[in-house]
Amino acid sequence: GINATIFSGLRVYVTGYTDPPLPVIKELLGRRGGHFVQYFSVRNVTHIVASNIPYAKFKQFKKSGMDTVRIVSPQWLVDSDKANRLLPW
Repeated sequence: GINATIFSGLRVYVTGYTDPPLPVIKELLGRRGGHFVQYFSVRNVTHIVASNIPYAKFKQFKKSGMDTVRIVSPQWLVDSDKANRLLPW
């Protein structure tokens, strides 16, 4: 069966251009139990979704104590959805 909560516990911040676009990512997260976060905070985010991150932004994330936050591609969300489970990142 379909696991409707594969993204349960994920609090996701999206940065930059993504494919699929942001509205599709939001819908996917909501349908599968995840939560979209509008503003980045290391306390409120478990995953950053980005197609690419400029080095300056990466340094900014690292400086904010981002060791607990995972950076994943939009495709990781899509592939996890298709696989009906969280895939390795």
